[in-house]
Amino acid sequence: MAENISYIDRSVESCLNSEMTNTDCGQCSEFAQLLLGLTSPCGFEFPASPPVWLDKDLFDVGIKFYHRNLVGILASSGEALIMGLALPTFYKPLAFSGATSKNKRAALMRYMETGRHIYGRWYGGKPWEEGCDAAESLNLVNKMHKHVADMITKAGDSFEEKVDGAFIDYEVEGDQAKILKEELADLKESFDIPSEYYDYMNGK
Repeated sequence: MAENISYIDRSVESCLNSEMTNTDCGQCSEFAQLLLGLTSPCGFEFPASPPVWLDKDLFDVGIKFYHRNLVGILASSGEALIMGLALPTFYKPLAFSGATSKNKRAALMRYMETGRHIYGRWYGGKPWEEGCDAAESLNLVNKMHKHVADMITKAGDSFEEKVDGAFIDYEVEGDQAKILKEELADLKESFDIPSEYYDYMNGK
């Protein structure tokens, strides 16, 4: 294989050529399919009907699991959000939209609204049933994401500049922020980060 092949290309090839089962390998055919679509534009079209592979019985099992494990799911979702803020493909659209970077209150209200959608509506109905809370919420969120995506496309080459501008005069301060910056600097000096990591982080 060529030396300049991306991390994602190698992951896809590994998944598709692997004879391992899902329990033997952390990468499976479903994950490979997701990776293959990473660079494909999203149409942001809400599906008119459920996918053919939908198992409605398993869906009900998942909803029951959610209600039995609400606290753990809330905690893991919070951790996932924090980790997501380290991904350029995640934090740059947020910064560009200005929805969470103007001030602390704006960020708090933004995430509270997200929480109301996810935990108050997504698990309260079946999204393939027109008019239910889950379908209406997902449709609205889909439209919001499309709006930001259209803004980014329109911005073109000025996107990165506008993202950088969103962080001007918004320096995080305080003792904890100072400690975090020092520890991150030490990690970068002591740990050799492979180029594949940056390829993955930047969606290349």
